[in-house]
Amino acid sequence: GMSPPMVAGIAATLSRAGYEAPVAANIRQEIWNKLALYLGVSPMAALTHCTLDRLVGDPEAYAMMAGLMRETIVIGEALGFKNPGDVDAQLGFFRDKRTRPSMLQDFELGREPELAGSILAVAAIARAAEIRAPLIETVATLLRCKAAGVRSRRPAGPAS
Repeated sequence: GMSPPMVAGIAATLSRAGYEAPVAANIRQEIWNKLALYLGVSPMAALTHCTLDRLVGDPEAYAMMAGLMRETIVIGEALGFKNPGDVDAQLGFFRDKRTRPSMLQDFELGREPELAGSILAVAAIARAAEIRAPLIETVATLLRCKAAGVRSRRPAGPAS
C-alpha cells in the first residue's frame, strides 16, 4: 500500500545503513520464491541434523530437497506465482556452504521451530487446492511429530 517514492526512500535509507534493500515489484512473488527454497533445504536439515553442504552432496537427500522445492513451486503456480527458475542452481548454491538453517538450529537448541507459517501452511494450501504434494505431506508430518517431541521434553513451568 505504500507509494513507489516512499518505498524507494525506505530502501535508500536501508542501503545507506549498509543493508541490501532491493525493491521488488511483486513482494508476494519474492516471498513465495524464498519459501520454495526454504522448504527445500530447512526441513531436510532439521530432520537429519546435517548441514546443507552435506545434504546437497548426497544424491538421495538432494533429490528430496529438489522434490520439496518443485512441489512448492507447483502449488505456487496454482496460486498464480511464476516459477522462480532453476531448482538445481538454487540448491547448488549450498554445495560448499556448511549452513545450518534456523529450523535445524531451533531443534538443536530444544526450541520448537516455526512450522505453522511454513511447511504446515503449504501442506494445508496443497490439500485445499487439491494438489498432490506427497513429499511436503510426509516431511510436514515428520516435523510436526518431531516438534511435539521437543514440547514433551520441556520442563514444566511454575504452577500458577
